[in-house]
Amino acid sequence: MMRLSTWIILSVTVVLNLFIWVGINKPHSPVESAYPMYSVSLNPFKKNQSPFDQHVFTAEELDSDLKLLAGKTRTVRLYASTHGLEMVPEIARRYKLFVMMTAYLEDNPDQTNNQKEVESVIRLAGVNRNVVRVIVGNETQLHKTVPREQLVEYLRQARKALRTPVSTAEPWDYWINHPEMADEVDFIAIHILPYWQKIPIEEAVDYILGKYEAVKRMFPDKIVVIAEAGWPSSGPQHGAAKATQANQADFVRSFIRRAESLHLRYNLFEAFDQPWKSATEGEVGEHWGIMNADRQEKFPMQGPVLEDPNWKYWALSSTVVGFLATSLFLFRRRDVRKRGQIFSVIIFQVLVALVTQLARQAADQYMSPGDIAFWSIMSAAQTLLAIILVTDAMEIAEVVGDAPLTRRFLPQRGAMVNAPMVSIHVACCREPADLMIATVNSLAALRYPNFEVIVVDNNTPDPAQWEPVQQRCAALGAHIRFFHLPHCDGFKAGALNFALRQTNSAAKVIGVVDADYVVQPEWLEATIPYFSDPNVGHVQAPQEHRGWSDSIFQRMENDEYSGFFRIGMVQRNEDNAIIQHGTMMLVDRATLDRLGGWAEWCIGEDTELGLRILAEGKQGIYLDHPLGHGLVPDTYDAYAKQRFRWAYGAMRIMRHHWKTLCGLQGQLTRSQRYHFVRGWLPWIGDALHMIFSATAMLWSVVLMIDPLYTAFPQPIFIYPALLLVLVRIFGTIWTYSARVKIGKKRTLLALIAGGSLTHKIAKAVWQGLLGFKKPFYRTPKMEGVAPLWQNLRSVQEEIALTIILWTCAGIMLGIFGTINGEALIWSVALVVQTIPYVAAIIAAVVSSLATRVRTSSF
Repeated sequence: MMRLSTWIILSVTVVLNLFIWVGINKPHSPVESAYPMYSVSLNPFKKNQSPFDQHVFTAEELDSDLKLLAGKTRTVRLYASTHGLEMVPEIARRYKLFVMMTAYLEDNPDQTNNQKEVESVIRLAGVNRNVVRVIVGNETQLHKTVPREQLVEYLRQARKALRTPVSTAEPWDYWINHPEMADEVDFIAIHILPYWQKIPIEEAVDYILGKYEAVKRMFPDKIVVIAEAGWPSSGPQHGAAKATQANQADFVRSFIRRAESLHLRYNLFEAFDQPWKSATEGEVGEHWGIMNADRQEKFPMQGPVLEDPNWKYWALSSTVVGFLATSLFLFRRRDVRKRGQIFSVIIFQVLVALVTQLARQAADQYMSPGDIAFWSIMSAAQTLLAIILVTDAMEIAEVVGDAPLTRRFLPQRGAMVNAPMVSIHVACCREPADLMIATVNSLAALRYPNFEVIVVDNNTPDPAQWEPVQQRCAALGAHIRFFHLPHCDGFKAGALNFALRQTNSAAKVIGVVDADYVVQPEWLEATIPYFSDPNVGHVQAPQEHRGWSDSIFQRMENDEYSGFFRIGMVQRNEDNAIIQHGTMMLVDRATLDRLGGWAEWCIGEDTELGLRILAEGKQGIYLDHPLGHGLVPDTYDAYAKQRFRWAYGAMRIMRHHWKTLCGLQGQLTRSQRYHFVRGWLPWIGDALHMIFSATAMLWSVVLMIDPLYTAFPQPIFIYPALLLVLVRIFGTIWTYSARVKIGKKRTLLALIAGGSLTHKIAKAVWQGLLGFKKPFYRTPKMEGVAPLWQNLRSVQEEIALTIILWTCAGIMLGIFGTINGEALIWSVALVVQTIPYVAAIIAAVVSSLATRVRTSSF
């Protein structure tokens, strides 16, 4: 049963959630108007119909639409007179509707179809008295589809044959710039669409009336007809013009009211949404109708207007789902304190609201097969981001919420009775002799009665590196043996398998120590007693480091590593799901033999073996206590390649053991599978970051090339990624303050160090998942400080990506301006994408500022 405080938190969150939904969905109150309007454009195509398919309208289809428009308008304007539209005048007459016919002229060299269209319009206007105006060609001069001389011929042909007034329709400024065309028409038909001119909705009607007056003044003896005026209900922001349903209602109601009061001849564009227009005009082309493609009115002509009339259902869904999700978490983790609960509730509610908004926008879209594919891909990416965000948030809540730790293992004390023999294996390759000797000396000094040490030097060509180590091992006694393998396959795993074959048959436990580790004398005394439980498969102590205090960069590395061992490993240990890493590790010999030793196909042999041990149903023990200290990499390049190896190895493990991780084989519990996958999800998130960056650059280039008809990505696709960045930054600072406790400055530097690896990890993930074969990259130690140019060369891709993304952001603002909210959000997203790349540049520069070369002393 949940505590009262938990119910209070949930109740307050629900109230706030509903309050926010109500706040952002307040009704709008534009001026009131009334039908009928003077004229409205009629494109009768429905959702699945398109002029590209040469659809022929039936009498029933046309009758249904005209019946619906009767009472709303006095006239309908058509844009063609064939494919069934020739029936419109006769059907319209039944509903007492007038018709403004348009001869559709296309870019056709032989003009055959155009001539047929003109003849059809002439015939229809001649026999139907309700055809009150004829327009020959729609924006043919704007789009240069018909030569001007040819258009004039068509106009003269129609005027000669008809008593009905004839004109051609063009934007208002065409008539200003070509006044001679007025001699070829009976009236001036102008198009004025303030959205395309980036006019804010507050000025849209005044803009139209102003342009109308300008044309009227130039042609005082001609009737001027506003042949197109309208506003879209959805689409990208165009300058200061925002395409929203509320703005469309505001425009339509205001324009009709003022146009009627001034007795203007006008035509509203248009009656119904036309999904097919997305192919030529982008998303906004679909949404100019005052009714949607299902013939439902978008807004009333009187009373308040809602941006989304169904918002209450979405709000209720968001609130209920968010409540259930957070309740489930809090019920399962009742031990989490209030701040952890509050944090988790906020994240869950925000995430559910974003998912709801995604579904809401998808429901409002007219989906073509291409749109369905695009939304499916984007939704899948958003789902993966949401999973990463949820798992991150749950760990943060548990850590900062001080959830009690139930599996804390402390170092054992006191003399051991019948101490089992331990065989300690050290694999090394091209390591400095002094470094190896320090490691061997520390192993020789262990306070444990029954152990051996096997040192396997593999693939080191220079005898000066391994011979001093061999000599030192010989001097320390027979229980410390040295082997040199000039050629050894299978990476580090191959060397460890060789050591396993040389192991004393009496050894019950196998220990592994990295070549740079100086172990504490009590290491085995503190850990071996746990193997008295036959179910224990491996015992792991954390990696700790030495010699980093004189280098800012090495301190950054050390502190970044500490986050995993003080936070991640501690949380995993709660569910017996620790990651086995390659040093300070002890494994039950019988289990290791039964599993066939180390996996030589995998450069993450330590983690791979740990997974197999847990899948056997064995228990892993993690002592959150330092029992040895190693060295962090000297250079940024070495640090990055080390993480590349870890991430690449993890992906190979995931590919190889996917059945185990999915619970199809082995004995991993649900919690163990969760922790393994959850531990690698941030790296998969880094791989997504690479895809997002590439997509963002490509999308930005398309926007630069075609800014008029290319839409910005929906903000709903951007917000989850931005939220994940914020949660990671905030969560790292918060969890470090709870567990690592190194102060804000060092925490920030550790955050920079970890973030700097994003691009390298992303490459490793993709290469690992796609099956690329990569060699084992050893992490060099004691190599000193690399020059700045060398460190910058290791981040040259990050430098290039930063420059490109910043340039794209600047160009976006230059083209669209800060007044365009979508452009501003996109530019911010582009800059945020560069955070890990900038971190890599900072880390590379800082790594060149180390004060001195570290020695191997402890």
